[in-house]
Amino acid sequence: MTRILWDWNGTLLDDTEISRGVLNGMLSRRGLPTVSLERYREIFTFPIIDYYRKAGFDFSVEPYEVLAADYIEQYPIAARNAGLAEGAAELLAEIRAAGFSQTIISAAESDSLRAQVASLGVDCYFDAICGADNGLGGGKEAVAARWLAENSTENERRFYIGDTLHDFETARILGCTPILVTSGHQDRARLETSRAIIVDSFAELRPIIFAAN
Repeated sequence: MTRILWDWNGTLLDDTEISRGVLNGMLSRRGLPTVSLERYREIFTFPIIDYYRKAGFDFSVEPYEVLAADYIEQYPIAARNAGLAEGAAELLAEIRAAGFSQTIISAAESDSLRAQVASLGVDCYFDAICGADNGLGGGKEAVAARWLAENSTENERRFYIGDTLHDFETARILGCTPILVTSGHQDRARLETSRAIIVDSFAELRPIIFAAN
């Protein structure tokens, strides 16, 4: 059996520019310098508190929890304009038709994640959609550990597909072959510091996934 585990934001969902826009709005409202796309992809990381620090926020002036609440309020509004990554819907359908299992493992808050996946019409392709219990962006470790405890199966091939170094670490926790796409929240130079398979498009994913059949 082949099981595909997906990250959502920046991997299946094309929201990198949208997330940068929300960040820049937060920075502008506080009189702080905004960031370019290149800078954004250099500093984005997990846990999110470290990313906010690199972006220029001073937690002695405004606590992280307040900043996170601001982002949580603004992001869903901006994300209404987010679509799927190029080629994502077609590949999800092909994988489903081949009988492979697909699951989303994400640091996004669970209810918002499920609603967003459903709004784009791709929820039917997944056996499970697993998100975090809050929106503070602590990371995927707890989500991954919970999924693994409930789905530990021998003799299956697992891929985890994401767009960050944190996804590489999540793949290791889950015992998956890690694949990282370069079109998301971190740039290729950072991704190449991992031991993951690196791809530039969903077209490049197809032969890797189906070679496992």
